[in-house]
Amino acid sequence: RDLNPLTMKAARLGTDGKVTISDVQVPTPSSGEALIQIHQAGICNTDIEITSRGYKGFAGTIGHEFVGIVKELVPSSGGASQNIQVGMRVVGEINCVPEWCGCRNYHERAQHPERAALGIFKRDGIFAEYATIPMVNLHPVPDALSDDQAMLLSLW
Repeated sequence: RDLNPLTMKAARLGTDGKVTISDVQVPTPSSGEALIQIHQAGICNTDIEITSRGYKGFAGTIGHEFVGIVKELVPSSGGASQNIQVGMRVVGEINCVPEWCGCRNYHERAQHPERAALGIFKRDGIFAEYATIPMVNLHPVPDALSDDQAMLLSLW
């Protein structure tokens, strides 16, 4: 893995309910995931609620609306190919499920009993320099859209 830097800044919600900017390791993608360099992120009401009231005891990197560049891919162990490539500009969906489940559309992932939600529960979010996201959650961004426009396309 030839990634520079090995650490990054991330906005993290602590167990005490406070948000701090912390130095953390750049995450390593697992099977079926991509490492995304976050270019732009949006703050929505969900982020405000989580930082003011908490949600299911979540502590970690917050945020879920983003546009970024794919820096690294780890192919699925099941051999399923995705239309995602290194260097591609992408946005992503919030609901993440185990790779083995085979859920391929948003509604299936949103209802899955083992789902995690980026920056809300069970999975770190994207208020960081890098994030790992399942490839099935990623969608290419057309060149005609600016980062400002694309960031608003993040599906949840």
